[in-house]
Amino acid sequence: MLADMRRRHAKHAGDVLVRLIALKNQLEDRSAVGRELIESRHSEKGNLPPVSGGSPIRVPLEATLDGTLGFEAIEIGEERVRGRVEVADRVRQPFGLVHGGVYAALSESLVSRATFEAVSGEGMLAVGLSNDTSLLRPITSGFVHATARRRHRGRTTWLWEVELCDDDGRLCALSRITMAIRPVGPA
Repeated sequence: MLADMRRRHAKHAGDVLVRLIALKNQLEDRSAVGRELIESRHSEKGNLPPVSGGSPIRVPLEATLDGTLGFEAIEIGEERVRGRVEVADRVRQPFGLVHGGVYAALSESLVSRATFEAVSGEGMLAVGLSNDTSLLRPITSGFVHATARRRHRGRTTWLWEVELCDDDGRLCALSRITMAIRPVGPA
């Protein structure tokens, strides 16, 4: 009897799995309301239609964290970004090392700008969704050099990896940044 119940349960689980896969395929471009499927009205950006609202830039660069800390963008592209910040007291922690937040902020600022420049023509903007920065060795003088490479370009997210090096080219920190792509909101 137990073996018979196991066979029926396995068959039932298999039937449910087949139905779920079929439903997933049906829902690719349609949504369920109750038990009925309706056609999608979503834009190319999933459920995030662009909203006209003028420029999303609300604060002059020199008044932002980037301007305050002295971040410099050297190269901005859709697949690669380079920038740097000079090591000065404004970016050091009390022990004289570059503050870990500077590595994270430089990484996110550079890839935010590159992602925004790539999607802004579509009425979209880019905002940080996740920032995972690992600190490997300290920098006490010179510049922090950042080179970012885009690893994924999706409809609603982009993923970047950023290497942060000292003047001798030694890897000092590594960041992995996920950017959310969202519609420009009303002015």
